Formats: sequence, C-alpha cells, structure tokens
Amino acid sequence: MQREPLAATEILLSGAVLPLAILVPIWLVTPTPEHAGGLRADPLYYAAMALRDSAPERLSHVAPWCWRVLTPFLVSLWPIDAEGFPDAIQHFKRLAFVSNWLSLVLLYSLLRRLGASPAARVFGVLAYAGIHWTVKFSFRAPGYVDFQMQLLVIAVLLCMVARRYWLMLPLFALAAIQKETTLLLLPAVALHRFLARPERGGADAAWLAGLLVLPSIALFWVRSGVEPVNDFSAVDAIARVLSEQLLDVAFWPRFGIAIFSGLGILPLLLAWRPHATAKFLRDEPQWGVVIACGLTALAGGVDKARLFLPMTPAIVVIAVSVWQPALSNIAHSGRTLAWLSVTLLLNAYLGHHFEPMGDAGAALARLAPIHARGSLTGAWLRIASVAGLWFAATAVLRPLAGPSNPPYPPEPGRPRASDW
Repeated sequence: MQREPLAATEILLSGAVLPLAILVPIWLVTPTPEHAGGLRADPLYYAAMALRDSAPERLSHVAPWCWRVLTPFLVSLWPIDAEGFPDAIQHFKRLAFVSNWLSLVLLYSLLRRLGASPAARVFGVLAYAGIHWTVKFSFRAPGYVDFQMQLLVIAVLLCMVARRYWLMLPLFALAAIQKETTLLLLPAVALHRFLARPERGGADAAWLAGLLVLPSIALFWVRSGVEPVNDFSAVDAIARVLSEQLLDVAFWPRFGIAIFSGLGILPLLLAWRPHATAKFLRDEPQWGVVIACGLTALAGGVDKARLFLPMTPAIVVIAVSVWQPALSNIAHSGRTLAWLSVTLLLNAYLGHHFEPMGDAGAALARLAPIHARGSLTGAWLRIASVAGLWFAATAVLRPLAGPSNPPYPPEPGRPRASDW
C-alpha cells in the first residue's frame, strides 16, 4: 500500500490544528493543585532533581526516581526563581505541553504509516487524548515524568513501523535514563525486524547488539554517577507489590475499575470485535508483544491505572485497525459519524474531562481506584452506564454495516506473519 504525500492541509491539521484543539482546552481547565504546589510522592523527588544542588539529597537522591534524570535535567535548563519547588513544577507543566504536542503529532504519523484513513487517524488521536492519564494528568500533576516516557514510546513505535531501526538505538539510550519502562518495547521491535528481514546478516547482528548494549551503557552510566540515599531493589519492590495485591481479595474489584481508568473506552472497542482483534494480533504479532510486555509494568507500582500508559499507543493502533472499516466510511455515513461522536464523548467522560477533579484525596480515589476506600458501587455503576450506552449505540447505529467497507489495512510493505 502506497502512502500519499502529505498535503499542506493535512500537515496543518496534524501538526497544529488537531494538537492545539486538544491541548489548549485541557491546559486551560486543568489547574495544578495548590497543595504543595502540586508536589506529592514522585513529583517531589523529580522536582528536587531539577533544582540540583539547591535541594537536599534526601529528596534528590531517592531510588529509583533519582536514576530517571532526563526530564528533570531538561526542566533544570529553565531559570528557576527563589520560589524553588513551585516554580520548577510550572516548568514541568510547560515541558509537558511541548512533549504532549509531539506525542500527538507522532501518533497521527504512526497511524498514517499503518495505512489508516484520515478520519481513523483523527479518531485514534482523540481517543488517546481522551484517556485521563495521557494528557490531562500531565497538566494536573506535571511533576511526573510519564509525558516524556509516552513521547519516547510513540517515537520508538513510529521508528519500528517506518523501519528506522538504527534511529531506535539512541532513542532507547535516552529511554534508559528517562524512565526504564520504555525498555519493555525491546522484544517487540526485535520481533518486528526479525519478521521484516528474513534474510539476516552482520548488520542485523550489529543492530541487535546495539539495541542491548547502548541502553545498558546508559543505565550503568547514570546509576554509577548517582548514589541513592536509600537501599532499593527492583526485584524486592515488585515482589512486595505482587504479594500485597494479588492475594488481596479487595484488590481485584479495584483493578477492574483501574482498567477503564487507564484505558478509557478502548477495551470495549476491542471486545466488540474479538475475532478481528485476534486476527490482527496473529497477523501483526509485534503489537501483542508490546501489550504483553506492557502488562509486566503493572507489577512496578501500586497505582495500576497510570501503569497502563506504555501499552496505550499499541491498543489505540489495534482499535483503529479493527474499526478501520467503519472509520474509512465516516464521510459517507451519518450513522458512523453519530457513533464516532458517542464513542469519543463517552471516552472523554471516562477520562474525567467533564467534571472538576476536586481535592487531591477525592481525585486520587476516582482516578487510582486501588486507593479508594469504602463502597465501589458508584464507580462500577459509572462504568456499567458507559458500557451500556456504548453497546446500545453501537448495536443501533451499526457503524460496520455496509458492503463498501474495506478490511483493516496491513502494515504497508511487509507481509503478515500469518503469510509466512
């Protein structure tokens, strides 16, 4: 499948109009909490790192946060006034705006590279941005570094699809000192190159060596240069999280809510078309590997909803691909346009875009239900109402109906895995 050259109007849409239409309203309606200037938990450590020598080591050298140096370093390049921590947080928020802009532009380009129609690309970007943790969270709690992790994740996936394999090497080296979670993409990109290049030789061996060695060097460099004030073991931390949660009966209902907090309406999109989803994953197995490896990130922390972030772009890709038959006909079908509007509105509702966040404690209970106390009835009723409305709208509007709908597009220029 040949991709048409980008027209000037599409460049304007994907590079300016669409990202600004998403980011500016969310920025304007999402204040940073006044409590400690938005500082609590992880952001306190990252902001202390951005302040460099003016912050105490008991805050700036706490593992594992102290080894994620890239984003705090970029923030430290801005002049930080005497206010210290609150001023640093505002710089995090400005960096989040720029990073989110680039993420949305790259996601649009990623979907285009995969052969998605223009309407499908816009749908994918809007669906991604409607999830609370992708954009809104980075403005409400900008002291986290997840917004740059997402930028690197999407950049690596775009390089994978575009077969810019050598460009991945410096990206993974940066990812190693930004947030090590991005390294979970390594098996997926290796599989993609393996499937795309059945004739392997010395260049492939050199690339694979670089894929493993460069991030390892970056990790060694930062960990040998930053001595933490605490004892930290990733294995012990993961074991503690798993033992405390997996055996806790109260964890599982909260985890179910966290799935929809972390992924919005995307699970419903895949559940409606299970056979198409399964076929896509058979034909393009690297996307399944992205999700499988992303699931392991759930063991890395307590707040499960936010930990779905690394796999979210891949799930957007799958959802857009399996719904491509409907999305490609949107300009000719009023029913499909209505369905699209309902889907995006319900997704934004799940992403808490239509309600004030409230105080930090109340927001945490809604957004990270692992921490919720008391009855979960209200949260499950919210999810059930959204699911019921969406399934009803999909059944009535039948957006996939019509003989002119094409199948979902394969990745251009590469045979499907099922053809081997």
